[in-house]
Parts: sequence; C-alpha cells; structure tokens
Amino acid sequence: MYVLPSGERGFSVTDDHGKDRAVLKLDADKSVSVSLNDEQGKTKAVVRLTKLGAPEIQLTASDGKLLWGTPQSAKAK
Repeated sequence: MYVLPSGERGFSVTDDHGKDRAVLKLDADKSVSVSLNDEQGKTKAVVRLTKLGAPEIQLTASDGKLLWGTPQSAKAK
C-alpha cells in the first residue's frame, strides 16, 4: 500500500521477483484504475474510471503498442 503527497494512493500485488503484477490505484484527480502487468512488470491491461465516471479499457501488446482500447483511452495516448 502507498500514499503519495499528490493524493495518489494505491495497492500493489508483487511477485517473488519484486515486480508489480497488479495495481489498484486512486489518482489525485479521483480517477480509479486496475492495471495488470506481465512478468517484466510492463502494463498489459488497464481498466479505468475517469473522475467523471467514464470507463476506459486498454490492452497492450508485448511491443508496447495499443492492441485495443475504448475511444476515450485511445485519445489519452
């Protein structure tokens, strides 16, 4: 668990090698997200609710390119 001076706070699940594999985060702007990471700690899937409650989803390939995302999440990139 962590809390930053910016107001961001969250919880992460770490594997045996110290890599964050799952992160639940409340951002300073009051948006909330769940991120799922691969064995290298790279984010592969994100489900997010913006501060206005709009849902966003992003799926990322191994090379870091966006595989699929909701229209709002594609604009954010």
